[in-house]
Amino acid sequence: MKSLNNMPIILSEVFYSFQWEGRNTGQPAIFLRFFGCNLACTWCDSLYSREGNKKKEYTLDALQKKIHQYPWKHVIFTWWEPALFENTIKKIMHKLGWWYTFEIETNWSLPLKLVYSQVNVSYKLPNSSNPPYQLKALHATYDYKFVIENKKDLHDMEIVIKKYKINAFHVRIMPLGTTLKSQKNVDLIHYCLSKWYNFSARLHIVLFGNKKGI
Repeated sequence: MKSLNNMPIILSEVFYSFQWEGRNTGQPAIFLRFFGCNLACTWCDSLYSREGNKKKEYTLDALQKKIHQYPWKHVIFTWWEPALFENTIKKIMHKLGWWYTFEIETNWSLPLKLVYSQVNVSYKLPNSSNPPYQLKALHATYDYKFVIENKKDLHDMEIVIKKYKINAFHVRIMPLGTTLKSQKNVDLIHYCLSKWYNFSARLHIVLFGNKKGI
């Protein structure tokens, strides 16, 4: 029987950067990007993490060693879709220990079993071409991100907000797109101001363009 420390962990990439979106924007973090997703968004900009053969295998010991190379102690489990791999995440969290903090980015079409310091729920609207799905539960401390391009998207978003009674403080609206122009959506900025929603442009797109490992 293999030791848990030697069981393979399959990831798309591991890198050290800043959180560029949401509540923790500007905070350094170690990103663990998983390989595989239960949804298929037409505007997905990380298809390399959902299909193909570009993936890496780590043992738990090797992954711990790589993470220990970085000075910060905050780990983000990110797309695509980390909730599929919570058994693996549990092992990683246990291996790293209590002095690390953990954040997860999830579409929340699947239930979360573990406790994280920050949960970012990115609910996929019809503009993603995914069928509607139910959020598994409502949590008062989670943030809810919606990717918006036009007025129809705003209408679809408001249906979800009303259905789940999501507090405006926890709503984060992100412009759809991977260009600098797409992130300078003035109409969307004014809409957020009128509703008291958080406007959350993709800061890495603004600063660096659409690049991997940023």
